[in-house]
Amino acid sequence: MNIQHEIKETNYNLACGYVQRCTMRQAAHHDPLHVELWLDHGCYNVRAHDHELHGHIEWSRYDNLTGARYKFAELKRNIKSAMSKNLFNLTGE
Repeated sequence: MNIQHEIKETNYNLACGYVQRCTMRQAAHHDPLHVELWLDHGCYNVRAHDHELHGHIEWSRYDNLTGARYKFAELKRNIKSAMSKNLFNLTGE
């Protein structure tokens, strides 16, 4: 499993349109799984998705950055754990 670590964006960066993203990939999987955090119209969005097989795994919205960062870290942890235990069927079989 290859994990590309993200830069922890500041509130200012998010307000300017930056997206905080963590990309996780397994060898047999063509498209990686992404966990993203961004600000849109005053709401912080946290989304985990896989464009190839699963689509949106989870999408949550928060009024504050603290809650969104907590959910971002939780999704990364849960997906990394599931991938290491082969709980995701990442080969499409």
